[in-house]
Amino acid sequence: MLTREEIKHLLHASRVVPLQTTDVHGPLGLEHLAREVAEIMRMPSPEAPTEARQVELPKTTWAKLAAVAEKSQQMQARPITAETVAAAIIEHALENGTST
Repeated sequence: MLTREEIKHLLHASRVVPLQTTDVHGPLGLEHLAREVAEIMRMPSPEAPTEARQVELPKTTWAKLAAVAEKSQQMQARPITAETVAAAIIEHALENGTST
């Protein structure tokens, strides 16, 4: 059985949150689970405090980020913005020691 940290790593999650919904069988159970996950996604993570900063990029770069966000959003349950994509790229580069 996988540990919490292994699951977190495999899912590229920023945090692990226990869920209150235990009966996820059938459409009503999945609906409750989806609502709970949506509420959690709106909450800031206490494990990773964030700070909003303005980043100036060329309009063409923002357009490319928006295109990636739109394509990614089709595969996700939550909205993804160009800013979210930019933050993920920056965090990934810093975690992996990538510099350009």
